[in-house]
Parts: sequence; C-alpha cells; structure tokens
Amino acid sequence: MIGYGHAQRTSLVTDMAQPEGYVAFGQPRVLRHGALMLVSDRGTPTWIRDRIAAQVPALVDLYTRSIGPASVPMLFVFSRPTPRGARDYKGDHLPAAIALGLYGDAWGQVDRATADQLTGFLAHELFHSSDSDATLGSPEGEALLAKEGGAELARIFATAQVLGQSRQEAWTAVARSYNACLLELPHDAGIAATLADHPQPGQMPYDCGAALMSALALAADPADPASGYFRLWRQLRESHARHPQAGYRWQDLMPSDIAPSVRQSLDRAVAAPGAFAAKLVEAWMALGLRVQPESVLDADTRRAYLGQVMFHLMASDCGGMVSFGNNPDGMRLDKPLPRCRTLRPGARVAAIGGQSLATGDPLALAAQVAAACRAAGEVTIDYAAEDGQPAPSPSHVRCNSPLSPLPAPVHLAAPDA
Repeated sequence: MIGYGHAQRTSLVTDMAQPEGYVAFGQPRVLRHGALMLVSDRGTPTWIRDRIAAQVPALVDLYTRSIGPASVPMLFVFSRPTPRGARDYKGDHLPAAIALGLYGDAWGQVDRATADQLTGFLAHELFHSSDSDATLGSPEGEALLAKEGGAELARIFATAQVLGQSRQEAWTAVARSYNACLLELPHDAGIAATLADHPQPGQMPYDCGAALMSALALAADPADPASGYFRLWRQLRESHARHPQAGYRWQDLMPSDIAPSVRQSLDRAVAAPGAFAAKLVEAWMALGLRVQPESVLDADTRRAYLGQVMFHLMASDCGGMVSFGNNPDGMRLDKPLPRCRTLRPGARVAAIGGQSLATGDPLALAAQVAAACRAAGEVTIDYAAEDGQPAPSPSHVRCNSPLSPLPAPVHLAAPDA
C-alpha cells in the first residue's frame, strides 16, 4: 500500500473461498437499502447519501417493472475536496458496481439543477445493468448509439418520472442532446463509419444516440414514448433470452410496425455523410414531433456553442493546439501555453469580440467572429479579474482560417404540447 508518503505491505484476508469484489481503503460508510449497497467515504455530504438511498431504489423499480429483472450494482462514492471552490463529478459503470467521484469542496449546498444532474448520472449508469449485461452483451461501434445513446434517453425518461417532470421537460432534454450532437457530428463521414473507425468517439454516440432513440420511442408509442421506449428494450431482452446471440444493433430496437419512410430516414441519418440532422428532423416531423428554432439557449448549450468559437480562435493563436476548460464559471485557459502567441496562460475568458460570455448571444458572436476570420482580422479576448488581482491585458488574436457556421439549435415540442 503506497500513499501519503508511506509504503508498506499488508495481507488481505477474506472469508471467501474465491475472493471476488472490490477493496475500499480507509473507513467507508456502508449503507444497505434493500438490494442496494452504498459505500461512501466520510467526506461525502449527507444529502448526497440520502438522495442516492432514496432514488436508486426508485430507478431500479422503474427499470425492472418496465424492462425486466436486472441486478443492482454496488455504488461507490468518493470525494476529493480539491480544487477549492470547484464542483465537478465523474463516474463509470464497472462490473457489478457504479463508481461516482465528487471533486471540489463546493458540494455542501447546491442548486436544484446540479442535484438533478446526479440523479441523471445514476439513471444512466443503472440502465447499463439492462442494456449491457450478460443477456445482451456490450456491443461497440455503431451499436453505441443504442448502448450509450439509449442509456442517455433512459436517463431523460427515468429522471422525468422520478423527479416529477412534465412530458415537455423530457423533450426539452432530448433537444439539448440533439443540439450538443450537432456540434459533434463528423464533417466528412457518416456516423456509422465514424463509430466503426474511432474506438474513442467521445460524447457523440451519447448525444446523437439519445436523439436517434427518441424517434424509436415516439414510433413505439406516440401517446407515451417513455413506456414505448422501455417496452422496446424488454422485447429485445426477451428475444435474446429465447435466442442467445452476441451483442445487438440499434436497428434491432426499431418497432416492427414503424412506417417504411421513417425507417428509411433513420437508416440514412446514420449511414449517409452529412445526413444526420436533416434526416432525423424528417423522421421526427413524420412522427408528429414539432421541431422549431430555439432562440433561448440553456446554460449547457450556450457553453458548448461558445466553446466552438473559442476552440477555433485558440487553434489559430496556438498553432493548432487547443487546451482550455469550458466550465460553468467560464473558459479557463490551461497553462503553460508555449505555442500560443497572445493568449494568457491560466486566465479566465470573460468576453470575446466585446461580447460577454455570460450574457452575449452565441450565434451572433459566432457570426461576428466568422466575419473577422474571413477578413483575416483580429478578435479581442478579454479576461476576468480574479483573487483581488486586476484582469490580464486583452489578447488580440489574428484569425487566419474560416470559422464554419454553427448549426441552428432547435426546440422540440411534444405532439400534444
């Protein structure tokens, strides 16, 4: 055991003939709630343990009633109180367990939206007990649209039910996934080819997959897409139980009575280069979903669109290198930045081209920067004052390559909304 400046050898003794499981170091708190075992370190805020203990059984009950029995994984929650003043989390689904790491010391009190994000994380990871277990396998490639995108849509539907959200709130969440997907789409290849060629495709199969799966949910049950969606997974699991096979395709979840034109639109959305947005919207509208331009962006979508602008400017200033954190409190440039000509290492960006990142219109800013780039002009980057120190002097970044137009975000309105 090595850590905190010490190294020693110790024996691990168990009473099992064939030890199998995880080792938790320190003095964890262990909470049992029915089939749930929650293991957390003592730095985990009480409200988080209580929330997990209340919501995991509710989520598991929803999934088992809707899809069929599944094992309940252990939950490991650990906290690291650095960096100070920050709040972030990361987690993953492990064999028979879910790990959730809390970073920063600002978890004592949070707003409702942040607390609801933890519910969404649990809903996503718990769904993997149904879409990635021994019955279905854990496919990769194009099937990630169903495995990870499917877990994202399950997150949206399950979170809406557990938190008492409306049907329209669920479709608003689907729109957020779709709008994020628009920024992640490959420029010169179809989604299927991209997922086949790139073993680490990032967030794209999550966001684009959730949007794609929502069309299947709507086709399965226009009156109750969530119930229809979970029913598709139940049918897939029952089919694999009767006729075992390795893995599955996202097309295996298509309702048997889906309209041929909708099936064709969805197939082309995934297979044809540059076709995803247009063909998915075509399928949505054929299924009765109203697709409208979105004029007011939520915080996450704003941050993603502003990040595209900063990404382009930083690549221009830093010889193609991009290194910054796009955080809720602003864009933080990494340090050092040895290849950058004018950008300030470690500074937090407050404005681009005179437009505040907190209040400016991301689409208008993108158009403004695109015009400057077409003329090989300069774009001013202003920084924030922090820790009682004055703001660093502005950077004047010369943009020497065109900025591609940003896609127009959409609002989705349920057929009866």
